[in-house]
Amino acid sequence: MNPTRARHSCLTFAIVCAWLPAGPHLLAAAPEAAASVVDAKALVAPAVKVPAYHPPFDAAAAGLTRLFDGRTLAGWVGDPDGWKVVDGAIVGVKGGQNLMSEGDYDDFRLIVSTIQVDSPTNHQGIGFWGEHMPPGKYGYGGCIDVMPPMNWTWDYTINRGAPGDLSISRDLDKELGLKRSEWTQAELLVNRTRGTIRMAVNGIEVLAYKDRHPERFKRGPIGLQAHGGNRDVRYKDIFIEVAPKNDRLITTRQIPQGAK
Repeated sequence: MNPTRARHSCLTFAIVCAWLPAGPHLLAAAPEAAASVVDAKALVAPAVKVPAYHPPFDAAAAGLTRLFDGRTLAGWVGDPDGWKVVDGAIVGVKGGQNLMSEGDYDDFRLIVSTIQVDSPTNHQGIGFWGEHMPPGKYGYGGCIDVMPPMNWTWDYTINRGAPGDLSISRDLDKELGLKRSEWTQAELLVNRTRGTIRMAVNGIEVLAYKDRHPERFKRGPIGLQAHGGNRDVRYKDIFIEVAPKNDRLITTRQIPQGAK
């Protein structure tokens, strides 16, 4: 297995996922039938003790737009049995699922906090540049996927680790002992035309990727992944900036490799 490119078994998920921004306005909407799949009311999942978390970077103060209201699944489309809202977080309780934004995006900055609660060796994922699925289907059509806090990628247009060029790839689990089973904050900065993806986790840049054939990607929804086998993966404090004014990561701080 090549952990940098996440060459792990994603077969169940890949069957439905051809895989994962709202700013001042939603740029497009999913079909009306699909939009009604998830009710806007909050759903209650079984109580699980999860540590409180205050993300290190204040995205609201930085002027980003809230993509998740912290109370309901309004603005998102997915399996009503697979996604809940608990303690201010979106919780995926059914593996092999995606929760999709109603809006479509291409260039954006996304800031989100994530944690693996039930399956600490499994992974979360953020998908983009793909297509909405038909009503009743809960995958993501033809997207590219990144998996914070890990430096992993997956390209669902070819169903393998993303094959482009990496200029930065850092494994913070090996370097700093940072775990998927702990709350972490990720910042994604992506540009579809250039095919570039940059990601920072807890203020450290862990991924800088450039695709060689970005023309195959589409303007599409953002997807939150509950990977196969997941029964409690959480996403919260989700903020977005569409067409970022500054082409740089805004959460980063300078920490050399190997430093604690």
